[in-house]
Amino acid sequence: RILIEQSRDGIVTLDQNGNVYETNLKFAEMLGYSPEEVLKLHLLDSISKIRFAENEYVFVNAMDGKALVTHGRYNNPPRDILASGDTAWIAIFRVKQSSAANPPGVFHTYRWALLSSTKTSAKTAYFSYIPTWQWVIGMGFYEDDVNSVISLRRKELIEDMWKTVRSVMIYL
Repeated sequence: RILIEQSRDGIVTLDQNGNVYETNLKFAEMLGYSPEEVLKLHLLDSISKIRFAENEYVFVNAMDGKALVTHGRYNNPPRDILASGDTAWIAIFRVKQSSAANPPGVFHTYRWALLSSTKTSAKTAYFSYIPTWQWVIGMGFYEDDVNSVISLRRKELIEDMWKTVRSVMIYL
């Protein structure tokens, strides 16, 4: 560890997928970044790849209004939420900012466009503030997605119930 940190050569360690795992100060300087900035870049890239379902993703915003990860995409350079002119996005960002005053985080329900279409749906999201980097990170779910799963499970449950009723009736 000491040899890597004190080396005059730039050293980067990659994981089996080719993602940056670790760098030394010299490598970060060669790129014009601090080691912490390299870590942030790696985290943002990794976070952008997280998916829970087709329309569900993690998002990251800086408290100054820069969208770092949006719709599951790493924004390099960051998108400026406040200069976007999108009043809905700006309003939701203001709620995200409120998570700084609520350390456990904030739940909020709002209408938002699905990634897979132009349709909007009620979305419930959780926002949490990361003070060290002045980031708000969050993710949410669309009520339509949850309702469709509930509907499918209800149908399966009813089918199973009728199978059980038929089985019991045969024995009677």
